[in-house]
Amino acid sequence: MRLSWFILLLLFVFALPARGDTASSASIAKTEASSGHRYLRKHTRPTFNKDDETFGERTIGIKLPSAAIITNLIKSGEQALTKLAGRSTSEKQKTTESLFQNLNVGAAETKLFERAPYQKWVGSVSNIYKKKPQAGEAAIFRTLVAHYGDETLANLLAQARQVSTTESIAKQFETIQLDNWITQRKTADEIYSLLKLDAVDNIFTRPSLETLISYVTGLQTADPYDWLAVKLTKRYGEDGLAHMVAAAKPIGSPGEISAMLVRYAQTKSWLKNGKTLDDVFMRLRLDRETEHSVLENPAIKTWVAYATELDWENAYMLMFSVMQRRYSNYVAEQFWVGCGQTADDAFNSLKLEIGENLFENLVLRTWLSYVNILYKYGIKDEFALSLN
Repeated sequence: MRLSWFILLLLFVFALPARGDTASSASIAKTEASSGHRYLRKHTRPTFNKDDETFGERTIGIKLPSAAIITNLIKSGEQALTKLAGRSTSEKQKTTESLFQNLNVGAAETKLFERAPYQKWVGSVSNIYKKKPQAGEAAIFRTLVAHYGDETLANLLAQARQVSTTESIAKQFETIQLDNWITQRKTADEIYSLLKLDAVDNIFTRPSLETLISYVTGLQTADPYDWLAVKLTKRYGEDGLAHMVAAAKPIGSPGEISAMLVRYAQTKSWLKNGKTLDDVFMRLRLDRETEHSVLENPAIKTWVAYATELDWENAYMLMFSVMQRRYSNYVAEQFWVGCGQTADDAFNSLKLEIGENLFENLVLRTWLSYVNILYKYGIKDEFALSLN
């Protein structure tokens, strides 16, 4: 009975004259209200496909005489309805884009989501998509991508995440962006290139780096920091990566935190491969430096990080020995000063013990020399003050 009613309804629709626009519009509105976005129903996070409103196909499992004719008729009706619905969707998208242009929303290069034109635009689009707010989000996002491009939009979203009033909307749109890439089966390398992260001097200063990290995390194919360590080492070398990590600022920023995690991934790889402190010294090309420049090389920080991973208890003595052997006792002592070693730290690192034989220990001279340097630099230290 329902099948017969549906066929009669279709015959009635196609029998209407071309000027019956009002009836057609009512039919479309009814269809729009009753159908949802297939992809959005399956996922809790809003995303979009090419068309933000798709209409599910209905299958009828009853076969009657002249089934071929009936099937063709039903398919023709569905195609016509889908075409009209698509036309309606296209008009809404065009209106969304026109409002974007008229309100000059795209003039904003920073703090986009805090600006009045953007907020007015979103309010207008929300009214257009009142019955389908998720489709409205997709229309807004699609317009933003078309104007700014993925890389600039990712930076704008990253900036907005740092502001409490825009953090929520930034995360919402970033989720749409990430899901859209996953739907398109983009690889991590493709997103790296799309965000133009290879075109900057230091990747850790780019807000869009966090977008890449989120995407690699979502792919669940590799640890994002391990992946970045390998990727950046191939492009910049182990010493180049160490320089980039050292330059990541400000301290505590997302970029600086990511840099520390990439450094840890790098040192973890060296540990796994059994690299010695001397091996890493050369990998970072510190062996090419003179005694006057070695302590100024930013890569020294990665070397220190590796030493503490390799042997936490004896790290500073091991590094002192490398510097002493490669350069001089003076350079080794200067290195300790740079690391913030106190006289007490140095005493423990040198394995000195208070007792009757202390002054017979040849290493004591090294410690006294270091204490003297601390005094000359004016570094407040109880041992430095008492021995001078």
